[in-house]
Amino acid sequence: MPCGRFGQALVRRAARSLLHSDCFGITRSRASSWAVAPGYSCDCVARRLCQNGGRGHIMATAGREATGPAPARADAALAPTRRFATRDLPEHRRDELIREFYGRIGIGVDIAPIDVPLDLDISTLILPQVMMIAATTTPLRWDRRPDLTADGNDDICITWAAGGYAFRQRGRSDVEIAPGAACIIPVDRPWSAATLDGSWKTNIQIERRLLLERVPGLEDVAPDCIERRSPEAALLFDYQWCIARRPITEAMAPRIAEHIADLVALALGASPDARQAAREGGVRAARLLALQRHIAANLHRPMLCARSAAQALGISERYVRSLLADEETTFSDYVSDRRLDAIRSRLLQPSQAVLPIADIAAEFGFFEPSTFYRRFKGRFGVSPSEFRRG
Repeated sequence: MPCGRFGQALVRRAARSLLHSDCFGITRSRASSWAVAPGYSCDCVARRLCQNGGRGHIMATAGREATGPAPARADAALAPTRRFATRDLPEHRRDELIREFYGRIGIGVDIAPIDVPLDLDISTLILPQVMMIAATTTPLRWDRRPDLTADGNDDICITWAAGGYAFRQRGRSDVEIAPGAACIIPVDRPWSAATLDGSWKTNIQIERRLLLERVPGLEDVAPDCIERRSPEAALLFDYQWCIARRPITEAMAPRIAEHIADLVALALGASPDARQAAREGGVRAARLLALQRHIAANLHRPMLCARSAAQALGISERYVRSLLADEETTFSDYVSDRRLDAIRSRLLQPSQAVLPIADIAAEFGFFEPSTFYRRFKGRFGVSPSEFRRG
């Protein structure tokens, strides 16, 4: 659900309340997980709450599972990620902290459980003018009351949940959002939403100004205006799902935010100019990521080729080749490099030590040992046997 904006004075009062209660356990080591330094103070917690221009959560920085084919370099600065999990809160204060500090103060909504106690695990990737949220929750109801809209947040939120949503917005008919379908929420208006299955939930929250010129009639989009089975909806969902669950470098963040804006605009109904720009921006980025994921999932298939990939993805073989040409590689070279990377990873696993190297190579399509050994040494500088020996 959306994140709120809040004034410095309000945030400092919230931070002071946190630090002068036992809600996080008043020890330096405990409080430091919520502050930017081992020492803690009202200012430290306030800075956490005000991360990214007042769009932050009361969250700890979290490690992220790397998904997708191009993990960030180990020495690269990563875009900020914040995490909020129920299990990190004192059990006797969880309900209060979630509903008051995280809900009303942090994201500007009332949060209420449905039938079972509150349980949340939420990770937020912060990009320029865009936030991407991956979460699991128990059945919940969110209520953006009129008084809570005074925080000034006018972002647009696109959210998906395993169980869909029962959505209500003032001035519109109630809407049932199907499981896995998108719900569009203008955050500057009162609304309420409920889901009975939050086993997975994912959000994009994007500043309105990124979409105003891209989407004619943005103010009038319906909560269920994204057609669930449309190509635009599939591109948006698949791209954001992968990006929200992988490490993103600070250098990549602005471009990814633009790609997200392109794809959101297409799904909502982009202007002709925005649609054309998106084809060269967000659409190509999403298609490339889908192609890379398809290749990664099919490295063991001997018949993996540009034609089979194109058929699986519903695009032309020429388009497949052009996507990889933009990355200064060819389909065959890219597949070969990914297969060599996979074999290298297998050789590092103690459980694979008894398997002949040639057998591992054959699993990934290298049936001629001499060709495999030559390519492995060309990529990694040592032979497979030398690499395995360490």
